[in-house]
Amino acid sequence: MWCGTYCRLATPPPGWPRAPVVVIIDPGLRDCFCNAEVWLLAESKIPFVVHSGDDHSLVEEEPAFARGYWLSKPSISADIVKAIGVAMTGVRA
Repeated sequence: MWCGTYCRLATPPPGWPRAPVVVIIDPGLRDCFCNAEVWLLAESKIPFVVHSGDDHSLVEEEPAFARGYWLSKPSISADIVKAIGVAMTGVRA
């Protein structure tokens, strides 16, 4: 498992063995918004969950946010697990 809390860490380090299966991302990282990282996830077809306290206005700034499953904060563990399943399968229960 690999985590990053800054934009400069939001992409896997060189030599990372494989692409992630799913990503949970909070758009407001400590040093910037992660527009480029979300775009890269969308273009790479890596499923992702946007876990955010912001509204959906980020989609206007970077349309790639719309390709992830949006999970509003605060949320409980069961919601996060469900969001991961939806992101990975595309099936909303």
